[in-house]
Amino acid sequence: MSRRPCLMVLSFLVAMAVSLLTMSIATRAQTPAVAKAAARPEAMSLLGVPLYTPPLAPEARQVADERIRLAREALAKAPASADAMLWLGRQLAAAGQVREAVGVFTSGIAKFPNDARFYRHRGHRYVTLRQFDKAIADLTKGSQLVAGKPDQQEPTTADAKVMSSETVDYAIYYHLGLAYYLKGDFERALPVYRQCLAVAKGPNGNDDQIAGSSDWLYMTLRRAGHADEAAKVLETIVPGMNVKDDQNYYDRLMMYKGVKTPQEIMATAKDPVSEATLAYGVANWHLYNGRQAEATPIFQRIVKGANWMPFGVIAAEAELARMK
Repeated sequence: MSRRPCLMVLSFLVAMAVSLLTMSIATRAQTPAVAKAAARPEAMSLLGVPLYTPPLAPEARQVADERIRLAREALAKAPASADAMLWLGRQLAAAGQVREAVGVFTSGIAKFPNDARFYRHRGHRYVTLRQFDKAIADLTKGSQLVAGKPDQQEPTTADAKVMSSETVDYAIYYHLGLAYYLKGDFERALPVYRQCLAVAKGPNGNDDQIAGSSDWLYMTLRRAGHADEAAKVLETIVPGMNVKDDQNYYDRLMMYKGVKTPQEIMATAKDPVSEATLAYGVANWHLYNGRQAEATPIFQRIVKGANWMPFGVIAAEAELARMK
């Protein structure tokens, strides 16, 4: 082979090597932030920030993915099962894939239009997506569907065979009141939370439900300027109640009563969800007692967390948005 062809081949190989090296560097430069920016956000915060699927620890992600896989298989085997469809939607939502979960619940409504559970869960996830009017429409429809019918216990998200402390009726009123509250429509939230507390004190209620509904009713009353009625809510909250799932709400109520300090309840936070829940209660307590200077920096810290799904985070966003 002559020298000239050899040089041409060598030049071609060098050019290819440079091109491949450039592509390799560009690929390595695709940081998580860049990859995230290319993905579609799950929602927009009330402060205009795009929200992406919250990060999970590797083990937690593996568990979530396996639950979703099993739920998809179960639905494929029983496509006419409302329970299987609900279960898939709940697993997707728990893993932070909220938009897809809403799509599953929407399909469920199309197939089972009289099953209040689909409106209950889609309404819940519309709250997560900060779409409060859609949540109100769904949860109002759900309340109409359960009227006059026996209440149903709800399973936990981790195990369909294990019942949670919530019932369908309680969950509908709880999230409906929350949607109004997050909109700042406290007067409309009040009758809903009163109904929620009535369910909690009914035959299918329990101390967890009483703690959850009392907490939000108390805060709603304070924000609506009904301090005297709010004080009456606290009269039935006493030490030693059998609260398991809603300990954060119980602790907030103990703070409102003056039994615990903000520092004491914040020390009980076990994870980002409980930390946001407790911190919002503390900040809101400062706010409706006229201490906005103390409340605002707590709201600001809450919204900086990586997990944007807890209600405490959504509520803190709502407070900061209103302050603007």
